[in-house]
Amino acid sequence: EDLIRNQQAIMRNESNDIDAYVTTRKMEVTKTQTGLRYHIYENGSGTQKPVNEDVVKINYKVSLLDGSHVYSSDSTGAMEFQMGKSDVASGLQEGLMLLKVGDKAIFILPSQLAYGLTGDGDKIKHYETLVIDVELVSINDIKK
Repeated sequence: EDLIRNQQAIMRNESNDIDAYVTTRKMEVTKTQTGLRYHIYENGSGTQKPVNEDVVKINYKVSLLDGSHVYSSDSTGAMEFQMGKSDVASGLQEGLMLLKVGDKAIFILPSQLAYGLTGDGDKIKHYETLVIDVELVSINDIKK
C-alpha cells in the first residue's frame, strides 16, 4: 500500500508541475484520459491519421519541463518507426494518432507515458516529464 500511495503522490506532483508549466506559458492544451496534454498549433494538408502498425516519420524536439534540450531531429535526423510495434514512448504514439500529415503539435508526456521509473538509459532520468514539439511528416500504411 505504501508503494501505491507513493506512486500516486509522484503522479499528483507531476500533474501539478505540468499544470504550472502550461499556465506559466499560457498554453491552451487538451488533456486525454491518460494524462497526455497536447496542443496542435499548425494544421497540415493531410487527411488521414496514423493507426497501429502504420510506419510514421516525424521531426521532433524533446525537452524537459525546465527547458533543457534532450534530443531533436536537427541532430539525429527525422525519426521513423512503426506505431504500436516500437519502444517509442507510449505518450508520443498516443499523440501522433491525433495528428494528420503536416500537423505540428506540442505533446507534454507525464513520466508514465514517457520512460517512467527507469528513464531512457541516456539523457532522460527516471520520472521525467517530456515536452515534445513534433511534426508528422508522413504515414505509410504497410498493410497495403
